[in-house]
Amino acid sequence: MVNRIPITEAIRARLRAERDRTGLAPSVVLRITEKERPKDLSISAPGLWIRGDVRSLKPEHLDFVLSAYEACPTTRLEPEIEASFREKLQSEIIRTGIRPRRLLGASCTDKPQDLRADAVIRWMKGIGPQLAKPYLAYLLDRYAKLPDIVSERAPVSDIFRQKLHAERNRTGLSSAKLLKGASASTDGLTANIINSWLTGGAKTARKDHMDWVIVAYSAAPDQDDRQSS
Repeated sequence: MVNRIPITEAIRARLRAERDRTGLAPSVVLRITEKERPKDLSISAPGLWIRGDVRSLKPEHLDFVLSAYEACPTTRLEPEIEASFREKLQSEIIRTGIRPRRLLGASCTDKPQDLRADAVIRWMKGIGPQLAKPYLAYLLDRYAKLPDIVSERAPVSDIFRQKLHAERNRTGLSSAKLLKGASASTDGLTANIINSWLTGGAKTARKDHMDWVIVAYSAAPDQDDRQSS
């Protein structure tokens, strides 16, 4: 009888921790160790363990995967560096109008084998594991080769919306107050338009409007400084 052990939450947590520490999906680690990998351990198996799709495993398989991970260096990015990558990537999405799913579509033949659009999207939203630095570098390099968007509109992304909320909270300025203090023409931009970005009602917007609002908020002083002056 084949000796198997139940896959506990502790096992899944340790595998996730190693994945996040190294920035490498289990399938990547098993490809790296292809020659040593047990013949009956499939590349997809550890992913099934982590997701809870299977309930038991061979202990020697778990030992092999953990040992393979232990031999991999830590590549987890510091929060500030990760935030910088995320902001650069979002800027490229806005500049080109190309979302990750399209960027990494069928025409993308040179992408790293385990780089998936879904993983990029989840990481961009802050709900997925960190992407390995080489993957992020690849994404930015591929975006850098693309031209600027032809359309005057750009997606109202989660990152843009979060930045807008942060600036609004920092300055204490509502959309109407921001526009009231405008020293230059806003060309059709209204408080309702800005509010639709904040609530998620608008999915796209004029790029010049988005740029104007961010610049205007960035130039405004903190709420506390304005009240004390």
